[in-house]
Amino acid sequence: LSNEIVANIAELESRYPDTQIRYAGALFHTAANAQQAKFEMTLFGSVSLLALIVMVVWVFRSINALWLASVTVISAAIGGTIALISIFSQVHVLTMVFAVTLIGIAIDYAFHGMLDLTEQPQGFSQGLKLALLLSLLTTTLGYASLFFSPVQLLSQVGVFVVAGLVTAWLCTRILLPYWQTGLTINTAAHQLANMLSGYLKRLTHYRVALSMLTLVLLSAFALLKPPVINDDVKLLNASPADLMQNEALHMSLLGKDNGQIMILFADNAQQLLVQQEALKATIRGLNGRVLMLSDLVPSKQLQQQNYDQLHSAQQAMSVVSQMTGMPVELSTSMLDLNGALNSPLAPLIANQVISNNILTASWFMVTGVNKSELMDLANADPDLIVYDKVAMISEGLSHYSNSLLVTLAIAMTFALLLFSVKFGFKTACKQTLVLVLTTAAVLLLCSALQSQLSIFNLLGCLLILALAIDYLVFYQVNNLSSSNVLAISLSAASSMWVFGMLAVSKTPAIFSFGLTVLVGLVCIYILAPLSIALPKNKEK
Repeated sequence: LSNEIVANIAELESRYPDTQIRYAGALFHTAANAQQAKFEMTLFGSVSLLALIVMVVWVFRSINALWLASVTVISAAIGGTIALISIFSQVHVLTMVFAVTLIGIAIDYAFHGMLDLTEQPQGFSQGLKLALLLSLLTTTLGYASLFFSPVQLLSQVGVFVVAGLVTAWLCTRILLPYWQTGLTINTAAHQLANMLSGYLKRLTHYRVALSMLTLVLLSAFALLKPPVINDDVKLLNASPADLMQNEALHMSLLGKDNGQIMILFADNAQQLLVQQEALKATIRGLNGRVLMLSDLVPSKQLQQQNYDQLHSAQQAMSVVSQMTGMPVELSTSMLDLNGALNSPLAPLIANQVISNNILTASWFMVTGVNKSELMDLANADPDLIVYDKVAMISEGLSHYSNSLLVTLAIAMTFALLLFSVKFGFKTACKQTLVLVLTTAAVLLLCSALQSQLSIFNLLGCLLILALAIDYLVFYQVNNLSSSNVLAISLSAASSMWVFGMLAVSKTPAIFSFGLTVLVGLVCIYILAPLSIALPKNKEK
């Protein structure tokens, strides 16, 4: 519809070259954002898949490895899609953009599985089975927290990714051991793995100094430039500049560029009209302007006053009768709201009022008065509210941001308990410290790069926390063996490709999410090995 209207406007402008038509509105904003999201979904998905294909072929030099990785990713996409369309009647277009992240996570299972099978073709090692299961549980719990989000987009992302991860895990555990014939690691990749393993082992010798240095730097950075979370929904808008300019021009020409919508409630129609007349006098006293329902349908009290004034002017009426030769008759009937709604006035007022057996309400726009003064009026009158949709949504996002911060804290607490049970309290404390340092580093760095944070930065932190726990589990279970380091490095690289694509998005929400995860992956890749407690002997 948007494209059709724009085409008709272009045709009109070509026929009348001296005429310029400026269009704006929710229809065009939605169409522009949807088109941008679909373009990015196609572009990011294609580039990510191409990068992963190159990565798999370089490491394994095998078409079979490419087939196994493809089966894992495709099964994840199919599983997520089936769950999505089974639960939701409609799917938001941005859901599929964020769902691209599933590629970067699902292929991690394939990397770990294939590299483990290169060392023991007879089947997965016990360490890998444990690590895969713990990884699935932690990442699933991270995304499951989105199920109850007040934003349906986020709920859909949670359902898609959780279902996709479960499918990818089943595919890895069941299919990979039977189809892994001929899997070998490229010599260059093997040398790279040995080099990275040696570097990380040397890094663990300075874990205390590096941890303290990171903690001091983050503390100083937080004091000098503390992160600011701004939940203004306007910051998430990705509409083209010309649409925004047209909308601003329209509001200015209509005299509503500084207008504020208000809603007045009453028990019945007459009470509403009386309250509107009193409120209008107050607004005029503040040098404001407003057009209300009561301007077209006065209250019965005001109509009676008008009738009395006319009736008292009998001498003037007699003069008019003599001049026109027609008697002047004054009607004593009163106009009420129901009569107005069934009269030629109906198209002007029908969309401004709602009336039922419980209440009657009407909205109107006030201009020329500061919002703070209108808020004072609303606070003093329980039947009057200032309706600011942007502020309401922003307030809802602010509450959800606080909930996400609490969720992050709870997730870290559960991670501490899980690590304590599996690896001991001392090791668990080290791993939790890595999670805290990573989260703090991500928030501070993103705040510096973006000047302020949004709810989607916090969502990115939630994913980073899930991925960080994965890396910590794999490091703790399989240590710094060359195959484990290579698997984690490939997982990090694949995720960086996927989220690096999101970080160049023109949609602010996607950009914030992608940048957060990209920065977080770099941080956790460097910090995760610091938590490793190397076993005293191979048997342990």
